[in-house]
Amino acid sequence: MPRNYETIVARYVGRIVDGELSPGARLPREQDLALEFGLSRGVAREAIRALQERGLIYVKHGRGQYVCKPDAWRVLNPDVLAAMLTGPDPRTLVKELFECRMVSEVDAAGLAARRATAQDRERLADRFAALVRRDPKERPSAAAAANAAEREFHEAILVAAHNRPLAQTLRPVLAALELAGDLVPPRPAALGERRKILAAIVERDAAAASAAMASHLRALQRSTKHAG
Repeated sequence: MPRNYETIVARYVGRIVDGELSPGARLPREQDLALEFGLSRGVAREAIRALQERGLIYVKHGRGQYVCKPDAWRVLNPDVLAAMLTGPDPRTLVKELFECRMVSEVDAAGLAARRATAQDRERLADRFAALVRRDPKERPSAAAAANAAEREFHEAILVAAHNRPLAQTLRPVLAALELAGDLVPPRPAALGERRKILAAIVERDAAAASAAMASHLRALQRSTKHAG
């Protein structure tokens, strides 16, 4: 059961992301929020702080709290992300997530080819085997497991790259795209593309690993753009 302040947060995350409250709009005062939801002012204050942490509002001391512009939203926060993926323009966010991967994950594959240990390569092979075992014709419950297996394969590449800031940057992006699985149509060719990435890393061919990753991500971007 959600904590009391989360009820307020969920309501206002949705209203802001859906555009019901536009940038610059003023939120109710702390005491008015408390009255609206039948909660204490302390709980309302906690909700305001949580909305600030998500980049959705800013506070002018003594004047109230106001809605931020979308470029300030912390889009990888799970609450904001979920609202955006069910909001009026989810495909723009998915496009941006793929762009982020293209900028960073191509180089991560090259680093993995140069730096992967025997244990890293074994982990990658295990994650790829999990992808092979999945049946793309199964029902939605299996699709969720397949999306998780894809994320875990790409996370194993980040581990093999041995660059902690890079891994910490990309992990939430991969998790976000897993959550957006319904917007990223399955592609039978993706398995072969990932096989090429794995082979290049195992063979310690950094240029081939980066090229295979770039080709894979471009194909994913194209399929997402043309879906729906």
